[in-house]
Amino acid sequence: MISSSSSFAMIPFLLLTLSTILVVSLLFLLKPKKPIQNRRGHGNLHQMVGDQPHRRLADLARKHGPDVIRLQLGELPYIVISTPEAAKLVMNTHDVAFASRPLLLAPEIVYYGRNDIGFSPYGPYWRQMRKICSSAPKGSDLFAT
Repeated sequence: MISSSSSFAMIPFLLLTLSTILVVSLLFLLKPKKPIQNRRGHGNLHQMVGDQPHRRLADLARKHGPDVIRLQLGELPYIVISTPEAAKLVMNTHDVAFASRPLLLAPEIVYYGRNDIGFSPYGPYWRQMRKICSSAPKGSDLFAT
C-alpha cells in the first residue's frame, strides 16, 4: 500500500507529465498545414509504356509547349529536353549540374561511400580517378612479360 505522503509527492510529476502531453498535442494539432501544390496530372505511368515511349514524350511536349518538361514517374523526377536548342543549353551551360549520378543507398554501402569511378560525384576526385583509369595499361600490356 502506498502511503499518503508518497502519493502527494507524485502529484507534481503527474501534473507536469499531463501538461507536457497537452502542450505537445496542441502544438501538433495547431501547426500550420503545408499548402497543396498546384499539380496538374497528365496521365499515368502505364500510359507511357508502349512501342515508342519517345513519341509519347514528344506528344506531351507538343501539347504543353515548353522545351523542358519535368515528369514525376513514381518516386523519381525526370527532366525531358524536347528541343535541340534546349539540349545544347543544358549540355554546354549546365553540364556540371547534370554530370553526377543520383545519390542512392546501394552504391553508398557497396562502394565504400561511392568512392569508385562509376558512382562518385563529379568533382576533383572523379577527375583524378578518370585520369588514373585512362592512363592504366590496356589490353595486351597487362600480360606482357
